[in-house]
Amino acid sequence: MPSYTKEQLLQFQREINQFYKMRKLFLGLGWALIGLSIILFIVAIAVGVQDQSMIMPLSYLVSLSLIGGIVLFILRKALFDRRIKNRKQIIKEAKEEHEIESMFEK
Repeated sequence: MPSYTKEQLLQFQREINQFYKMRKLFLGLGWALIGLSIILFIVAIAVGVQDQSMIMPLSYLVSLSLIGGIVLFILRKALFDRRIKNRKQIIKEAKEEHEIESMFEK
């Protein structure tokens, strides 16, 4: 089991906090893109009733924003969950190791 310094453990904690912020950002952007696709879909229906030539470009925008939102949700999980889990595990092991060492010092 590798031994980590206090600075490294504090850096891991800062990284965990940063990863949580980025996860929230990806979640917000994903929902924003899905909301945009819903709004564009409604606009496409309204515009499509009057002008049939505008349906195709708006349908591309709807599909791109919907796919973009789904991709952000997938990236959110793939990029940050494992990193957070690994760093939390390292901090947990270091805490347990410190507790064991402090028990035998007494």
